[in-house]
Amino acid sequence: MNPPPKFKNHHLKGLQPILRVMHDKGFSAERCLSGTTLDVESLLQDGQTLSLEQEFTIYRNIQKLDKSPELGLELGQVFELQNYGVLGYAILSAATVAEALELVADFGELTFSHFKISIQNIDDLAGFVFAPAYELPADLLQIYSDRDMSASMTAFNSFSMQKQQATRIYLMHDGNGDQAFYDRFFNCKVSFGQPYNALLFDPDLLQGVLPQRDAQAAQYLRKQCEQLLQSFSQQGGFIDKVRTLMLAEPGQFPGIKTLAEKLHLSERSLRRRLQEENSSYQQLLNDIRFELAKQYLDAGLSIEQIAELLEYSETANFSHAFKRWTGLSPVQFRKQNAIN
Repeated sequence: MNPPPKFKNHHLKGLQPILRVMHDKGFSAERCLSGTTLDVESLLQDGQTLSLEQEFTIYRNIQKLDKSPELGLELGQVFELQNYGVLGYAILSAATVAEALELVADFGELTFSHFKISIQNIDDLAGFVFAPAYELPADLLQIYSDRDMSASMTAFNSFSMQKQQATRIYLMHDGNGDQAFYDRFFNCKVSFGQPYNALLFDPDLLQGVLPQRDAQAAQYLRKQCEQLLQSFSQQGGFIDKVRTLMLAEPGQFPGIKTLAEKLHLSERSLRRRLQEENSSYQQLLNDIRFELAKQYLDAGLSIEQIAELLEYSETANFSHAFKRWTGLSPVQFRKQNAIN
């Protein structure tokens, strides 16, 4: 139930380019967000994040809507440096390609990636390596790998203001037999079934001087990245602690007063801490109930049993809440998932 320990909730800004692509394909944001507690309005809220479970649900939705095996490559092409906020501007102000890539490696958690990013030398080539930070679901490995490698190539070309030539691409998935397509897309040889994803290039490119370099801005923006990363780490720890306490006794969710006592905080302080991190007791409770509801439906429990386990006073109240979250009744949701 809890996300992997290294996962930091991603900012909703990371969804906006994806939803634009899907909109252009004729798929509404509502359909992409189905099965989460998110709505279109929440995308406009400052500082709003989405959980690991929510993001996985959205990516599964878009894979069902657009079954093209090359969807991840297409999604990666729409990520511009500006989408990464302060990190994107720090990269643009770097003095050299090497300095820009070091920023990405140091602050990879400020991107929308599920991989740990590093710079390595591989077979006499410089490598922009994406290694698994935690185990990704098998059905999402290809779309995330393709998206991140395509986005890396897009960003690489963007900050250097010229088209760079990758020498070799490594991908963790099997490529679905599309060797020729991938070779054409990246304009180089692609190797599948690798232990990590990587973009490999001539080491001489690292010394390339960037056209928008600004030493003063670079120093300031790096400090901003450090502060942002620190705030993300603090946020993830506190929210995870609250969620763990709320899940400590299945079927018995502690009230906010009890939670505050367990955390050695006043109820007012707890509400303030959650608000500062763009959350609330009710939002966390709704998210937990929704994730558990999906698990219970998959396990074949009756609607009455699920309502009781989630502490709804009446079955109808659970059904109404579930329909608000998904647009479907629990019975309809179970049938749809069984079909898919």
